[in-house]
Amino acid sequence: MKGAPAGARPACAGVAGDSCAGACDGKLRATCSYPAGEVSCRDASCSAGKATVVAHCTGAGSCAPEQTVTCENGCEGAICAGDACLVDRDCEALERCIAGTCAPQAGNGEACGAASDCDSGFCIDGVCCDRACDGQCEACDNVKAPGVCSPVSGAPHGRRVQCTSDGSACGGSCDGKSADGCSYPSGTACGEGSCKPGEDGTEAAATVEAQCNGSGRCPAPRQQACGGAGCDADEKLCNGACADGSPCAAGQYCSAGVCVDTQPTGVACQAPSECASGFCVDGYCCGSACEDRCAACDAPGALGTCTPVSGNTHGGRAGCQGGGVCGSQCDGKNVTDCAFAASGTACGAGYCSSGTQVGASSCDGAGQCEPGEQLACTSFSCDGAECSDACEADSDCTRSMQCREGKCAEPYKINAVDEGTCGCRAPGSQRSTPGAAVAGLGIALLLTWRRRCSLRAA
Repeated sequence: MKGAPAGARPACAGVAGDSCAGACDGKLRATCSYPAGEVSCRDASCSAGKATVVAHCTGAGSCAPEQTVTCENGCEGAICAGDACLVDRDCEALERCIAGTCAPQAGNGEACGAASDCDSGFCIDGVCCDRACDGQCEACDNVKAPGVCSPVSGAPHGRRVQCTSDGSACGGSCDGKSADGCSYPSGTACGEGSCKPGEDGTEAAATVEAQCNGSGRCPAPRQQACGGAGCDADEKLCNGACADGSPCAAGQYCSAGVCVDTQPTGVACQAPSECASGFCVDGYCCGSACEDRCAACDAPGALGTCTPVSGNTHGGRAGCQGGGVCGSQCDGKNVTDCAFAASGTACGAGYCSSGTQVGASSCDGAGQCEPGEQLACTSFSCDGAECSDACEADSDCTRSMQCREGKCAEPYKINAVDEGTCGCRAPGSQRSTPGAAVAGLGIALLLTWRRRCSLRAA
């Protein structure tokens, strides 16, 4: 489906309606889709010698944190004046191009927009991080330890797979200790039990108290016939053999006060004691413990049978690492672990911004979405996702270019050799030196040059 997750499923990260917020894309089943570098969310600016870099969506539901730099030579438009750099490769090793000036790569905990901004090579959760940090319940934007990957409490951060939840007390959450996956309650009451006495010859029946089974969801209400025993005084249970807590015989379990036979595989359950196999997994009596990360006992068409699954993990198992297109997923074949998207998998469209064209992004095979190659435009303007060389004035072009006949071009060179005539040097044209006196001098020099060439040619 597309849009917001349905029902009580956890919402995508980000503020609904914001340009960087996540949403279901109709393709990915286990996680939301998030805009990344192709969507800008804060314009570049420069004022009073301080430049703010253009910001793009992080791919985790938010806009990249603000990055600023002090300009040594003041501002030139929206970037620093001077001629230091336009793209990262214009700078020395361990430096980056930021707002037109080369600066050291950021350290752990400092704001970043891409991995190239960080000396660690990891830009996670909007800050430079000490490692990839893609576990379901770990993050690098912890207030107490920014830049250090550590376990979190509550909901997973950013685009990581959210904990399974139906909105009940059974929903999972990060416990601040386990980094790999969410913690899920088991045995916690999530649906009240009751007993309705029989009327007009009908038999009394109880609604079994629902308890969390560790799968992240509250089991559906289940009815239990009282078998002529009637309801107890509180009308919570059937007044059967185990209503007072007495144990049932071997091969049976207590269901709302009545001892009943244990259930075969494929039948809904709340606890292992309800199953003949002794295994209650993913809400169903299962033929085995089925503990592998990418296996489940609630796969459609195979209820009660431990089966490899595709997409995200099921029940209370740790979620796959990362999120989005490059995050890992179960492949339906390997039950032991998730697999990252293959290297080269497209994960973001190319874009152009502030005089820099960036190619389409692709996955690195380890869960990260790497931006494409940077290309410095001849003009600060863009034509969609590509550079534009259109201009109206020199200020529309990058600093080494001039606007001539509506296009950005290399500046005229002084004393350039005209090899097509007699080899004489023609005076250059400097459009940045106005004035009638200068213009007259230029005309005189040009006439002298033509006369000398004519004599030499004769």
